[in-house]
Amino acid sequence: MLNLNLQDTGSLVQAGLIPGIPIEDYHKGPGTSKSQLDQVARTVAHYLSSLTIPRKETDAMKIGSHFHTMVLEPEKQNFVVGPDVNKNTNIWKAFKADAEAAGQTIIDQATLDMLNGMVASVKAHPAASALLFDGDGINESSAYWYDKTSGLLCRCRPDRYRRDLNLIVDLKTTGDASPEAFAKSVADFRYHVQAPFYSDGVTTATGQEVRGFVFVVVEKTPPYAVAVYQLDEQAMEEGHILYHRDLMRLSEAKCSGIWTAYSDRIETISLPRWAIKETRSYE
Repeated sequence: MLNLNLQDTGSLVQAGLIPGIPIEDYHKGPGTSKSQLDQVARTVAHYLSSLTIPRKETDAMKIGSHFHTMVLEPEKQNFVVGPDVNKNTNIWKAFKADAEAAGQTIIDQATLDMLNGMVASVKAHPAASALLFDGDGINESSAYWYDKTSGLLCRCRPDRYRRDLNLIVDLKTTGDASPEAFAKSVADFRYHVQAPFYSDGVTTATGQEVRGFVFVVVEKTPPYAVAVYQLDEQAMEEGHILYHRDLMRLSEAKCSGIWTAYSDRIETISLPRWAIKETRSYE
């Protein structure tokens, strides 16, 4: 197996599916991730720029991170509920200083109640609970492999890999877990790219064929409804085509040293179809 030097960590990892790599080291380390392919899909110039811009964590991302930890790695919970006092008071300042010294994130009671409600809902859902808490599974492991077509080193970090089922389980939070709404989220956030990218990657990294990729989707408001989805063959095939396209674009840019954004010529564009239908409705 190939040893890969994790940038800025001084540690070595072995190519394959590797447990125990801290999430911070994973993000700093080598290999192209799905989130980076999302930048490539925009332009390779956006990808290159993203490498030097610190990732800004939104409130939604923080909630998702806490939720993932509570479900997948409860022993690593690193938040504490802050006192219900004005943030200009000495009580709050002292509490904040202690939390920062301990490496803890401060949340309020309402956020904790939401997180507890989401976790309870997942545990009460038969399919979600079985996928996440039963069987022979490994959580938050990191996979590294070389894509055969582009030659690029790739990486992914499955939320849970069920070794007994050769199945990847991905945990998502959302405002609406209905089939119609989540299908839109799949398209908007390119989850149909994530599923085959992760599946092919873990297959290559482990030598065991991944036979399925399942999304466990949880709403962030009561009743914290849960749904479990898998993509159809058409969606998986489309995602497979797109991630290979993105990898080839990235490989070509790395080889040529040309990191283009949009066209450097005058281009003609058309109205989107929805805008044309909108104007015709007034005729």
